[in-house]
Amino acid sequence: PVAVAPTPTIGSFTVNDRAGGAGTLVPVLTSLGFTISAGGFVLPSMTLANLVLVRNAGEVRPLTGAGFTFNTATGIGRLDVTSLNLPDGDYELRVAVPNGPTLVQLASVLRGDLNTDGVVDRKDQTLLRGVIGVNPGQPGYLEGSDVNGDGLVNNDDLTALRALNGRRLATVASTFI
Repeated sequence: PVAVAPTPTIGSFTVNDRAGGAGTLVPVLTSLGFTISAGGFVLPSMTLANLVLVRNAGEVRPLTGAGFTFNTATGIGRLDVTSLNLPDGDYELRVAVPNGPTLVQLASVLRGDLNTDGVVDRKDQTLLRGVIGVNPGQPGYLEGSDVNGDGLVNNDDLTALRALNGRRLATVASTFI
């Protein structure tokens, strides 16, 4: 009998370098990661050309400036989107596996939603007040607390957060291709 390579599947997802499932909500999107399981077969190499990032089920976002790594032996891929400054919305990362299916990872972004409950409100302001002065990269930094993106967490971020009060996502990421 001839050995047939199994169909690749997504083994796990990460959003901002933490385990994430379908529709993971974050206040800022910095990275999307995935592990492709191929049943022991070595996967072909992949580049940014194998990836498509779609916002709100229709707007293809250019990946120019994004970083991508993929290890063919482990099947681990990571897309760094920090430099893209992605707006709020529901995102699908479509991974076109060479000679295989297109695999999809979902994540939602709502800037200012520091507690990730789906709405920007006073609870988020309370969280932000507790981390004023704790900047990105420092111990205790709260993801997304640099609301205005200037590299500092200060009262300017509190002002920017108040301006976002009441915002919600229009949709919830919940579909797969």
